[in-house]
Amino acid sequence: MPAHGRAESWMPGAEPGEGLQRAWRLGRCGTVRITGAEVLRVCGTVAVATLAVLEASGTPLGPILTNRARFTAEIVVAAGTGATWPALPGTSCVEDAVMRCPAPEFTAASRRHTGGRTWICAPGPEKPATTDSDVLCEAITTALVTLASPWLAPARATCSGGTRLT
Repeated sequence: MPAHGRAESWMPGAEPGEGLQRAWRLGRCGTVRITGAEVLRVCGTVAVATLAVLEASGTPLGPILTNRARFTAEIVVAAGTGATWPALPGTSCVEDAVMRCPAPEFTAASRRHTGGRTWICAPGPEKPATTDSDVLCEAITTALVTLASPWLAPARATCSGGTRLT
């Protein structure tokens, strides 16, 4: 098992739970309280579509964790995001979140996961501590519109047939 750095240095604002290093050495998830930031949970297909939009835009990403059991992505965002977050379907913002995190080397690229969790964007000292919440909101909105397009097509066809909405 690879040697892990100090728990405090793996992600700014994280308070490692007792036994984090031991859990990582055993290939398990450890408990981390996120302070000075919040966690945005994005559900299922919305998460997949959102991550595709973010990847295509080249946006610098903070830590993003997938949770297979819940079929969600957990994205670390700046503190205060929850207070201004719009009511977008499939999203919820959690202040003072506690995350069950695998070691940083358990990534989608490594094809390793533990407890159904893997990092899409692993935390690290050279990486942003959070994902920009404004950019993330735009990406989620774009993803929702893209996902809704097949259902909107019949309505668009009806409206373009000469019916005016005034």
